[in-house]
Amino acid sequence: MKREDWGIVVTVIVTLISAILSEVISNVIIKMIFIICIVADCIFVLSYQNNKSKWKKNLIIILSGINLLILFIVPVIKSSPMIYITHLIDYFESDSKKTEIDESTVIIYSDLTEIKDRMNEMSDNVESYNFLKSKYDPEEVKEITEKIEKALEEYPDNFLDLETSKQKVQLLYKIRLGADEYYYCNIIRAFEAYGIDCEEMSIDEHKLLLWDVERLYAIYNMKKSIQDDLAKGEFYEKKEFPYDDFRMDMSKHSDIFDYEGWRITYENQTAEEVNDSLDINITNYYKKFSLNFRDNID
Repeated sequence: MKREDWGIVVTVIVTLISAILSEVISNVIIKMIFIICIVADCIFVLSYQNNKSKWKKNLIIILSGINLLILFIVPVIKSSPMIYITHLIDYFESDSKKTEIDESTVIIYSDLTEIKDRMNEMSDNVESYNFLKSKYDPEEVKEITEKIEKALEEYPDNFLDLETSKQKVQLLYKIRLGADEYYYCNIIRAFEAYGIDCEEMSIDEHKLLLWDVERLYAIYNMKKSIQDDLAKGEFYEKKEFPYDDFRMDMSKHSDIFDYEGWRITYENQTAEEVNDSLDINITNYYKKFSLNFRDNID
């Protein structure tokens, strides 16, 4: 993976995190300044990779300083840092009584942040990117290939022209393979073994990561959408979450992929059971990211 590709990965993750933090900034003007500075900072970071001019470096430092200053000022505006922290906790909290922190969710987001930081640390070492391709396992490739074949047997009309359609490859990956705990390099090899020309379709480890982030964000939106029902102890005879209704919507980073009506469906389950199931989905992605990144750069 190229150095500039990692710059895009990091900026996507930073944008996701900044969007979450901006939710607890009640002052509209400060929120807009924060978002604008974050976006500008990401743009200049990407530009700096190709043209390391001094003025760009200074501007990146200034913008980063403004962002940190805003994050420092917000607790003061809200009277105390503890109130600010409470707002952040409430944003992610799924407990019906809003009295306890969902420790598993906090750990997941904390560890994902750690992974992002470690990825950022590696941005100056191109040779270190080889770890993405260094975990070749023929048994894992065989297992993934068998899962691809099984998915095509179960849904023969949904994944037609897989060898020639990038749309169908992305759909298959997101719906049937994305949350599975595999190395990215082995997924690429399994696609190639099945007859998919990943190079021709511009599908690499970086692309798979971006697809994972998009589906993870959709699942997070699903979880967020049922928090009121969770507090009321709702029971669902049938609850559907169409992917198209919960896609990432963040300006240029929006997920515009057509999920072709695919959805997650629950029947005869409580809101708490559905929430727990979505938590498992989120945790599975954390395990996959940890497998592919953190464990390889310790």
